Amino acid sequence: MNNNSSTNKMRALVIEHQNITPNSFADRATKSLVAELQNRSIEIITATSYEDARAVILSTQIDSLVLALEKTEEQIVNSNEEVELLSALQARQSEVPVFLLAERARTSILNNRQLMERVDECYSVLEDTADFVAGRIVASMRRYRAQVLPPFMKAMMHYNDIHEYSWSA
Repeated sequence: MNNNSSTNKMRALVIEHQNITPNSFADRATKSLVAELQNRSIEIITATSYEDARAVILSTQIDSLVLALEKTEEQIVNSNEEVELLSALQARQSEVPVFLLAERARTSILNNRQLMERVDECYSVLEDTADFVAGRIVASMRRYRAQVLPPFMKAMMHYNDIHEYSWSA
């Protein structure tokens, strides 16, 4: 990570697949979630293809991955590209929380066992509000950070968040 004021800022990789129809409900719900996360001081990195997302995963530390799906139930059940992407994430940052947003019924996603083994939480863009989902994502990102940071680094980052004094270590 770089040494500027955004060092502490949590990052979410949001993958809005290129097949999402512009101005569809799924598209608007994803944009609303991104805005809600940004309002909570989360740095958003967006990707519109799995190749782009893989490049981000391999080059950048992230604190969560949000995958927006707009697929038929059959495509979800038989999907391999999401599983491959999540395997790449697991190889690089094994404990990063993964969130799935889908317009289709949750039960169709649950039928893809390989996908669900790597997803932490699944939300329906038709049923869950951006505020609720953003709250769940931020809480999960905080738990992730608390789990991976050594105690001294965690204390320094907390101290730095106060912005009262300069420090060095």
